[in-house]
Amino acid sequence: MIFFSPDTTVYKVGDVISSNDVMLVVLGWEYVSSDQLVKMREPEDEEIIVLDIMLLNQNIHSIEINEVTQTGIKDKSGKKYDHYSISWDNEEDMLNIILVPGERARSEIFYKVPKHIDELVFNFDVDNPNNRLYVALGKEPCISEPPIEFLEIPTVSIHSMNKAVEVNNLLIKINDITFTEESEFGKPAEGNTFMIIDITITNSGPEIIPLSGSDQMRLKNENDQYCVTDFKPVGRV
Repeated sequence: MIFFSPDTTVYKVGDVISSNDVMLVVLGWEYVSSDQLVKMREPEDEEIIVLDIMLLNQNIHSIEINEVTQTGIKDKSGKKYDHYSISWDNEEDMLNIILVPGERARSEIFYKVPKHIDELVFNFDVDNPNNRLYVALGKEPCISEPPIEFLEIPTVSIHSMNKAVEVNNLLIKINDITFTEESEFGKPAEGNTFMIIDITITNSGPEIIPLSGSDQMRLKNENDQYCVTDFKPVGRV
């Protein structure tokens, strides 16, 4: 097993961990079958694993979560392994989000590792490498349900469609939602569909405000998992 100093806590899959107002739970991991990979097959001595994690921001300030700079895995010898993108769009695959106070997110993180490896340890840097959490993944793949106490913690307010919400001189209203199996830009991946959101944003302030679909607009499902954005509008109001 990896050597840790006596004062280092190593958690296990399913543990609810809290540090500096950030809550983390690793729900488990599993192997990714080759038919799920968009890219070419990996060498025969390597395979892809996916971790299922949940995060909750309990801070009074927003926090940024970046998969590449804040997460990693290593084996019992201490060797680190690379993140892996299962699609051609590396940016969309990677967890790179901002969690507002009270917001919860669930995400899958992929890694490329040698076959038949065990005793992997996942690490998460809460706010800097000196505040690092460790979770032993165990020898066998497993996925657990989100802990009840994690889900019962109050999260952000959810507003209704067709009701305008004013935030910092911006009046935001979701007018309509439609679904389609294709668009002028292409077709969705197998098993998915395009979701089109008709949104009106009105600037009620005296200054021009820039807007970015990639930085300011994200879509989550009922399980707190972020959806991939196919078209990212930009502009000013």
